Amino acid sequence: MYFQRGDLWRGQLWAQEGVIYSAYGQGEKPKIYASPENGADPDKWYLLEGTDNIWVYHMDMMDCGVIVFDEGAEYGLKLSPNYMDGYLSTTNECQAFDVKTELTEDLMFFSQADSLLYDGAPFRYTVMDNCDRGEYPEEVTGKLYLRCDEGNPGEVFGSIEFAVRQNLVLPAADAVFRNLCLKYTGAHGIYGDSMGYDVSCCEIGWIGGSIQYYRYDDGAPVRFGNGVECDGSYEHYSVTDCYIYQCYDAGVSNQDPAEDPQVSGSEATDYRDVIQRNISYTGNLFEYNDMPIEIFFTLEDDAGYGRHRMENVLIEGNYFLYTGYGWASSQDGKARYSAAYQGYGSPNAAENFRIVNNVFYLSTGALINTSTREEWQPELEGNTYVQNEGGTLAVWMGDNGYPTNYSFHYSDSRDTVTDVIQNVLGDETGAAWKN
Repeated sequence: MYFQRGDLWRGQLWAQEGVIYSAYGQGEKPKIYASPENGADPDKWYLLEGTDNIWVYHMDMMDCGVIVFDEGAEYGLKLSPNYMDGYLSTTNECQAFDVKTELTEDLMFFSQADSLLYDGAPFRYTVMDNCDRGEYPEEVTGKLYLRCDEGNPGEVFGSIEFAVRQNLVLPAADAVFRNLCLKYTGAHGIYGDSMGYDVSCCEIGWIGGSIQYYRYDDGAPVRFGNGVECDGSYEHYSVTDCYIYQCYDAGVSNQDPAEDPQVSGSEATDYRDVIQRNISYTGNLFEYNDMPIEIFFTLEDDAGYGRHRMENVLIEGNYFLYTGYGWASSQDGKARYSAAYQGYGSPNAAENFRIVNNVFYLSTGALINTSTREEWQPELEGNTYVQNEGGTLAVWMGDNGYPTNYSFHYSDSRDTVTDVIQNVLGDETGAAWKN
């Protein structure tokens, strides 16, 4: 199935098994946006009564993760209050949320897509978790409020796109996605579970920010999303020669979908096998993502509740630029310490896992964060590491059995960075440069 270059479609792409989705003709890659419409029209905005700078959009919409103005020249700051018997104020503790007083900065916005929420404790409502094939009902919508000090947003900006809460592409087994421009979704760009598919030569940007669920303990929101994610068990999965940028969470990810008790509300464990084979992330440019690559297997392999492992994983020839410096870093009012490769402290059992000939260029956190057991650590070879002096080079399992932070200290007289790269990380041909 080929889309004409230069054209634009809005909504979701529901893929079919074994089908190639690509482009034909001349010009820019065909665009597929989750954003329901371009909001740069003054007739689509009206002032909230009693205010002179808070504007309400003309139609209700699904929860919006980020608003992007003039194709990325500016973006909105999403206000995400906790929810516990209603929204809680972000400025006055123990008081109810009031949109008129809470939007304190220019281009701050609040998306009140709460028609399925009810009075009581927060919960993970599956109808809103999947963002999937018709499982997100149209009535799960609400008003969108935007503070714009310069006047009517439809007059101030030439384009206004809304990253609403739906997975943009729903893949199918053995589908191929090539030469597409996929943008403006508050959930995931491409999300599949227990199926193999391949992505190449695509532009994927402005992903995530919508509410995934509210925590049980304090009602805090947890937000999406990833550029490309493939969970469950499969025999192949690849992302090749893509430009992936401005993702709230990960650029690409493969995960073991075991439930965290904070999400499920119980200690129940998923006892099925999860084995992922032949994963490759090669030749991609990652820029301004919170985590370019996230691998997250929370359960031990073969420890009483099934097999949970990866086999034949290759991360090669990628550029990881400005990790943690994107729009996500301005959200939530929290400092973000983002790693270009993020493996957390999860078991991440792996066989034949290689990270080869990549360029790691500046991260707000570690360039590489993996603290799995020694037998499951990735093999590193020929990578280039560039970081600010005093920043973090790596989080790696230490000899004491606990994760160890290795700082980036580089000088001509005593190159401790290269020593760590070669003798701790095992990248004997790796090279370091100070920013």
